[in-house]
Amino acid sequence: MKHIRNVIKRAVRYCLSRVGKDVYFPIDVTINKVRYGSDYGGYDICPDGLNSESIIYSFGLGDDISFDLSLISNFGCKVFAYDPSPETKQWLSCQNLPEQFIYHDVGIGSINGIMSFYPSPNKRINYSLIPKLEMKGLPVNVALLRLQNILELNDHSHIDLLKMDIEGAEFDVLKDIIASGIDIRQIVLEFHHKHKELRKRGTVLLISTILLLKQNNYKIFAVSSGGIEYSFIKCA
Repeated sequence: MKHIRNVIKRAVRYCLSRVGKDVYFPIDVTINKVRYGSDYGGYDICPDGLNSESIIYSFGLGDDISFDLSLISNFGCKVFAYDPSPETKQWLSCQNLPEQFIYHDVGIGSINGIMSFYPSPNKRINYSLIPKLEMKGLPVNVALLRLQNILELNDHSHIDLLKMDIEGAEFDVLKDIIASGIDIRQIVLEFHHKHKELRKRGTVLLISTILLLKQNNYKIFAVSSGGIEYSFIKCA
């Protein structure tokens, strides 16, 4: 117990010392990895064990689904894709999508309910649950579901690969996922700790979230050069 308290104290001191600074966690494990998708919307995954029967979820689509389409093309799998943004729904309606791309205009959250979605001022389709300092339009109300409830609706008991680009909501969502005990083999995501709306607490959120994943047997196997995209694999 004393050892655990000392580890926690050291972690807290480290978090406080890094507030407002860049943090780069090193790779924990060297495994087979391949990047799928565009430079903007792609991620490093471990292809080992993925096939047409794999259960893959993708949260946060915007106007770049190159990652999802690459997985469908290479593994013949279904991708359960979620994004409640009205512009994304409209954009997808104009695309020629394979039947394995299964889209829902619902977002992932740490609670179930209707929440405000705030548009960012940049040119891409980009919404966030975090109120923006600058917006290109009015917020919209969208439906959110916890991952546990989404799996129940789809009759899934586990996930082989989970991808998230959810503009700052990942910190609360990951805490809820861990607390729910959902069996997920790989998690790839973009962290948004550098968003100016989070100010200095973004660094603490990043560190505490990665430490939580590590405590639950997730190992880092890829990190982007900018330190915002991470790939994790669960090890026994």
